[in-house]
Amino acid sequence: MDNKWMAAGELLRTGGQVLADTLETVRDEASEKIDGVVDYFNERKAQAEETAKILQQNQEAYQNACSRSYACQEMLKREYVDFCSQVAELDEKFFSTYRLLCDFADVEYEETMTEQQDWKLPSQQLHVWSPADSILLKAVGTGLLSGATAVGLATALGTASTGTAISSLSGAAYLSSLLACMGGGSLAAGGLGIAGGVAALSAVVAVPAAAFALYKADEAVQKNYEQALLERRKVREYCAEVELRWKKGMLIRTAVRSLTMNMYSFGQFFRDMLNMGAFAVSLKKNSRYMPLLNDAAITLAGYTQLNVLAKDDYNPDFEENLRQLNLKAEKCRQEFYQFFLSLSTQEQSLLEAGRQEEFTVKLEQAKKDLSGRFGDRWKRLDNKSQNFLVSGRAIFYQLAAARQMIDYSSVCVVVSKAVEGELKRRLFSEFCRYMEERLPLAEHGGEWPSGLCQHKDGKGYVLRSSEQLTLGSIAYLCHFKPDSRLSEAARNRNLHWLSQYGRDRLFRNLASEEEIWQLLWEIGRFADSVASNYRNPAAHSAFFGYQKAVEFFAYVLEGEKSLPWILQQFRK
Repeated sequence: MDNKWMAAGELLRTGGQVLADTLETVRDEASEKIDGVVDYFNERKAQAEETAKILQQNQEAYQNACSRSYACQEMLKREYVDFCSQVAELDEKFFSTYRLLCDFADVEYEETMTEQQDWKLPSQQLHVWSPADSILLKAVGTGLLSGATAVGLATALGTASTGTAISSLSGAAYLSSLLACMGGGSLAAGGLGIAGGVAALSAVVAVPAAAFALYKADEAVQKNYEQALLERRKVREYCAEVELRWKKGMLIRTAVRSLTMNMYSFGQFFRDMLNMGAFAVSLKKNSRYMPLLNDAAITLAGYTQLNVLAKDDYNPDFEENLRQLNLKAEKCRQEFYQFFLSLSTQEQSLLEAGRQEEFTVKLEQAKKDLSGRFGDRWKRLDNKSQNFLVSGRAIFYQLAAARQMIDYSSVCVVVSKAVEGELKRRLFSEFCRYMEERLPLAEHGGEWPSGLCQHKDGKGYVLRSSEQLTLGSIAYLCHFKPDSRLSEAARNRNLHWLSQYGRDRLFRNLASEEEIWQLLWEIGRFADSVASNYRNPAAHSAFFGYQKAVEFFAYVLEGEKSLPWILQQFRK
């Protein structure tokens, strides 16, 4: 019996030792598993932190690159706006003033410029500098720093107004799940979320669950880590592209600024020439001064058409083209100074007085005064007549401001052109159209008023040339002055058709024949007086002084039966 208990005791002792050894083995194995889980967890935590760091660096680098890209575009836009503003001012003030001065000096500016250069005035090609059509603005507007790379990175790294990554809008539900798995929030905050909760579980019970959770976390961390590395490569490529384009943008910006500054500088010289132009013409220096002014206008127009870009890239010829244009500008200055030095001291004093008077201001004043005086009748004048009146009035203001003895004959001549043009248009050109509608010239020329046509051997009846009709001819067309060469039959025919034209087309509704002839007589008297008392003396006499010019303007624009009154009588 004792032996049995002894054997049983030995068995228990041996079993207990085995059990103890087994338990120790299990404990060691569990400890190793737990240590492995902790090590594995620590590795994933480190990778998650590294991923967060990379993502943060990507975000910062991308935002800095975007800011640099935006700054580059904004600086280019500002330079371009300055350039366009300069061009607009040139066209609105300087080139329009130049055209009026050419009309005043009786110079065909378009023909002159076309003969010398193949570019045109900005007003004729204004769309070249329109922001919608500009080559430069297209480059800026589409984004010198844009492209597939930038768009892709903006989607991957940009943030929406809520703070959520833009990429989540198309897939990071993945990112959100990963953040929750790895810590419940921003990776940059270092949170561990589910993985952190696993560490608190009992080692033995939690091993399988922890292993499963860590496996899922590892898959998400690894995927996000690889994505972060891929995005870092894209960000670096993008930053490199931004840097290259920044340098190109700064090159273009410098070029546009240089162009604007040179254009502005020469524009101020051109403005001085415009201010002195009226005085040069009054000194009868047209033949010498206007070619200088034309060359300056061509050169200034050249600045507005110099290309900074070529094929959506910086134009490698720009610097040389600008240098050549600056040389031409300097030549214009030198030629003007030579002209100035060739004048007498008194003539130089006059031009210097003119330089200090802003001609564009005088033009604005003249436009305002004339449009106010004519009222709605101002629109009845054609553009050329408006230009003659405005330029004549403005130059009168300009010359009068100098308060010196100056010849105003050119002012009288150019304003008289407006009077002549308006009366010839209604009493000749439109009268001819009226007759052609009723009696075609080719078949009934002999029945036409004699003042409108003439008979030529071998050609039959042809219209008189408009150049043959002067301001003084209007008095004969209106029968203010009788033509002694006409037969009674021709005179009666002329009177018949003129009266018929006056009633049907020329004048506003008139009740009687007497009213028509009274108006025609007033128009003829006005034209004859302007021609005989002012225009002809101004064109042929040696001097047309200030008082005579004041008298002329009063008669033409302010008298009881002046040009505004005559326009009021016409139907259109």
